[in-house]
Amino acid sequence: MRDTVPRRLCSRVSPVRRTWLLGSLGTGFPAVTTLLVGANQPGRTLEVLWGVLLSLTLAAATFAAGLGMFRLGRWALKRGHALGPRSRPHVFVCAFAYVVLFLAWMQVLVWPLHETVARWLVLGAERWVLSDYLVQPTTVGDRLRNVARKSLAIKLQLGLLDHLHDLNRTGAAADDAALVLRELSPLRARVLTAADVPHQPSDWPVVISGVGWCDQVNGLASVLLAQEFPVSQGYCVANGTGGHTIGRVWSSSTRDWVYFDVWPERVVVFRVGPDGGPIDLTPDGTLAAARRDCPTIYPLYSEVPRGWVFSEARSTFGGHVAGKLFSVLRGRSAPSFVPVRKGEGNNSVLNTNAPSDRPPSVDTRCELRRTYLRARLEHLLGGPRAAAEMYAEVVSSAQGASPPWVRAASVFHHRLLGEEQPRGEEDPRRSPASR
Repeated sequence: MRDTVPRRLCSRVSPVRRTWLLGSLGTGFPAVTTLLVGANQPGRTLEVLWGVLLSLTLAAATFAAGLGMFRLGRWALKRGHALGPRSRPHVFVCAFAYVVLFLAWMQVLVWPLHETVARWLVLGAERWVLSDYLVQPTTVGDRLRNVARKSLAIKLQLGLLDHLHDLNRTGAAADDAALVLRELSPLRARVLTAADVPHQPSDWPVVISGVGWCDQVNGLASVLLAQEFPVSQGYCVANGTGGHTIGRVWSSSTRDWVYFDVWPERVVVFRVGPDGGPIDLTPDGTLAAARRDCPTIYPLYSEVPRGWVFSEARSTFGGHVAGKLFSVLRGRSAPSFVPVRKGEGNNSVLNTNAPSDRPPSVDTRCELRRTYLRARLEHLLGGPRAAAEMYAEVVSSAQGASPPWVRAASVFHHRLLGEEQPRGEEDPRRSPASR
């Protein structure tokens, strides 16, 4: 066999060192990529650290896999097979394993789900994705099920928000406030609040269910804006009668916080003035409309200087996991929310007077859920006409059932047809002061 330069170089390096070299190359690239991305986004320190940590872990895993291949090669060589540690099949198998591990790492932690994969996963999770799916853990199996469902729900939300972001990208905005308004207006048209559809609080992926409370819808908005801003946060404000969750992003151009709220019918974007009051940043005066339409919400905007950060939004699954990990290590936890009555103490229990969340009959429940999920996917991914038809099918087939997503289908159907429906109670009445 002809003696080539690569073969001579390869023969001078031990199989274990060669395996480590291939593993370093296979894992060093995502680490360098993460560092470069983090350098362009100063607020992504956690993602950078998480990427380096995962790269080192992946390097150790590939080294162990390569060492196993080396042992396998020695075993095969002793029996006269061609799978020796210096053979081409051995190098090919190792390189293929490294590439697969690298792609899997990037897909899980960085890349968004492909549209087809997202559709398949959403429809596959129809049994629990439209319900309060986190069960009270009593066994290890319950805890693992909660972790798996929560992780999948977060990954699905990030993927669908990424597609919505790409769908509504229409060039450069005039300033950061205009960018916030441009990103959140399409989202507000695709999600409903508890004022639009009164319901009991439920821990479900809001972008899929289409319905949520103030902390959920504004938290979703902060995740969407995390793709454009290095720092995007959910932010809590409260006074003596109740509380509310809004969001904010850091504007690098003005060196100031830009606050937003998607609870009103039209998205509110404002900054805090010298006197602590809100200053409208929208061209059509949505802050004045909020003052008129949401009289219990508007006074809370003046409490922003005394508010606190509720959550840090991340644009990738790896960043989200890193944020949760660092929060646990620092001993921080998210504030707990309880509904309160208007004008009463923060610990009073709310009677929302919402219609019963009784599900449809067993015969129609699964088909209704799948139809509604298909409508949500079309609504989010750019098929409004098909979404309107599916929403109408859900409403006509509900047979008197009134879970929140059935009532949401009715509202979405009228909105897509350009019809107005009366808005419910405007006060979210979820108090963060009880944490």
